[in-house]
Amino acid sequence: MARLRDALDSIGTRYRVDDDGEFIGWWGDTLVMGFMVVGSQADILQIWGGWTPRPPVELLGRFVEVCNTWNAEKRWPKVYAIADDDAVRVRAELNVDCEGGVTDAWIVQQLTCAVGTTGQFCSEVEELYPEYPAWLPET
Repeated sequence: MARLRDALDSIGTRYRVDDDGEFIGWWGDTLVMGFMVVGSQADILQIWGGWTPRPPVELLGRFVEVCNTWNAEKRWPKVYAIADDDAVRVRAELNVDCEGGVTDAWIVQQLTCAVGTTGQFCSEVEELYPEYPAWLPET
């Protein structure tokens, strides 16, 4: 976890650490990401992303199609849309096995790749749905 913190610091990530030890970072108003090391031997780097707008649940089918298209055309991250009460949540995931060992530079590469490709996905969604600012949660 210390190496993960150092990697996040090295790329200038604004983050906090939650009660579970997970690092939560933000990029603009529409992308939040979590970073954690998991597994019985702390050998899996788990990265998730969330598009923060909350579209109406009636649009779930459309967002599932957008995610399926992305997953068919891109290698990562895996993206999906789920219904959550009265809204849609759009998520991204990248899980990487680190059992064989990793360098600090490799960790930084995984983080920048995950943030960049998740951001690319979010940008594509925002182009498809320019009304997305109306779906941002109130802060």
